[in-house]
Amino acid sequence: MMSRQGMKGLYSISLTHHRTDLAVIGNFLLPDDSRTDLLAQLKAKFELEELYYLCTCNRVELLVVCRKDLVKEDGLAMLAELWQGKSEKFNMDSKGLVFLQDEEAVNRLMRIASSLDSMLIGEQEIITQLRKAADFCRVNGLSGDTIRVTMKKVIETGKRCFTETAISEKPVSVAFLAWQRLQSRNISTQARIILVGAGQIISSFSKFLVKAGYRNVTVANRSKEAAQGLAKMFGGQGIGLDELHNFNGGFDVLVSCTGAAEAVVDLQMYKKLVGSDDSHKLLVDLALPFDVDQDILQECNVDYVNMHSIQETVENNLGLRRQEIGACELIIAQAMKEFRILIEQRKMEVAMSQIPQQIRDIKTTALEQVFSKEIGELDDHARETLTNVIAYMEKKYISVPMKVAREVITEAITSN
Repeated sequence: MMSRQGMKGLYSISLTHHRTDLAVIGNFLLPDDSRTDLLAQLKAKFELEELYYLCTCNRVELLVVCRKDLVKEDGLAMLAELWQGKSEKFNMDSKGLVFLQDEEAVNRLMRIASSLDSMLIGEQEIITQLRKAADFCRVNGLSGDTIRVTMKKVIETGKRCFTETAISEKPVSVAFLAWQRLQSRNISTQARIILVGAGQIISSFSKFLVKAGYRNVTVANRSKEAAQGLAKMFGGQGIGLDELHNFNGGFDVLVSCTGAAEAVVDLQMYKKLVGSDDSHKLLVDLALPFDVDQDILQECNVDYVNMHSIQETVENNLGLRRQEIGACELIIAQAMKEFRILIEQRKMEVAMSQIPQQIRDIKTTALEQVFSKEIGELDDHARETLTNVIAYMEKKYISVPMKVAREVITEAITSN
């Protein structure tokens, strides 16, 4: 088998949601104004040739190129340098650390780019996160040719998995599925909507409402300030949750998602909210336990969508996405073969990079020293023809060995 030395010295050092608490991972998110300096210091301290850094809500990833052999303890030491726990001391063992080298590191990055390692299989945001991190490290002089080539292939592989399989086709976002439920009811954009809560799910749901043109929206939340902040998206009103029982603007749709331990909208509050309006209402309850008192369903004219029905759809769709994992793994396996060829070709190109200049030096010596007298005796036409012939042969002598070497490398790797 062809030597894999071209990949030697590439290390992946990471913490993910699989083994590490998300609160811990958050301590590795570097401030925007000091990120470049902190990473440059890390690169210098550990004598790294190249460095790539990515930190999201559920993972911190370092990809480094180093001439020295590294071990897991070096990875922990690097993370300790990046620790942003303020007064809290860095105190981790190697159990949660994923430390991989060379091909294993690249294979894992491809699985990350394909969302196979994500909290939510099939989420495509990871591609953007990987690309932005690659651009940041390149622009700021942290990474070089090895990481550039590696990340280009990693991102290309992730995109192939999303476009050539159904890994992301079935929606698994609670907010999006709730939005689909509302759309299926043909609710007018003039409808009066109350949003109860201002967390991630309600915030995500709000984006669909804004895009579709809904503006008559009131937000109620335990923090009135957060409610008002979200309501600005619609030019609407934000109120405290304790003010909801006095709200007299009526509603056609109520969407709720809070962390309350018991029902937020009970039968008494519901009747006060609707007053004498006995028209059909849509209640979308995205909380567990439920925010909507179940007695309302028995006594009032409502269409009720709850989290159980949405979670059932989520699980069904996730099951369909998981069926695509095998197809993604085949794409990754093929991409790894292509990557081996790419690395060996790159290694060959670097090794042969001096050949063009050497050939030009030989040509110059031949023309100006070895055969200068003979060339001087030629007429202008013959001299021009000779110069053109030599230039043609120079070009071929540079390109032919490179082409042959690429073909040999490709055949050697694909045959193993």
